[in-house]
Amino acid sequence: MVQKYCKQAKIQYRIYFKRALVDRFFLVRSAYPRQINASLRPIETTVMLPRILKAVWFFSLLVLFALFLYVYASLPEAMTLAGSAAEISREVFFYGSLVLVVLVNASVYLVARLNGPHSVFFLSWYYGCLAWLNVLLAIIFGLISLFNSQERFDMPRLPLIVYSVIAVLGAWVVGGLIYLLKQKLLLK
Repeated sequence: MVQKYCKQAKIQYRIYFKRALVDRFFLVRSAYPRQINASLRPIETTVMLPRILKAVWFFSLLVLFALFLYVYASLPEAMTLAGSAAEISREVFFYGSLVLVVLVNASVYLVARLNGPHSVFFLSWYYGCLAWLNVLLAIIFGLISLFNSQERFDMPRLPLIVYSVIAVLGAWVVGGLIYLLKQKLLLK
């Protein structure tokens, strides 16, 4: 009788431990200390979405800075911007672009402070929007590097790439605005 009870307790503990690991991994709340056989109840997706989009934004920022430093190293001392006659030094371009990138990406912290923890959707949307903006800036910096290099590249698909990223960024902005409008209309 005691062995049967101990065996049953071990099985119950294993089930509890496995479910607790699953809960911790997927951020699921349930009543396991009170009920071992409780069903899994997922938290709303608002817990993971900001974390995922924040990771995507941070990764895009790292890629942007890596490409930005590569472009700076490959630029000549005097450079032109896409066929214009005026020349600027690469230091002016570097520091001006650096200020632009830092201000745009630091706006995340300002938006997070102003909106507070209640606007999870807006913060998630903003992370995604900045991730796409970082991709667009990386492409622009790459194009500036190509225009100022001594080599000549045949770029027949280049407009398709640039316009695709701009279209996705525009769709992201319009989709977020439509979602916010829909939420406001449903609340009325």
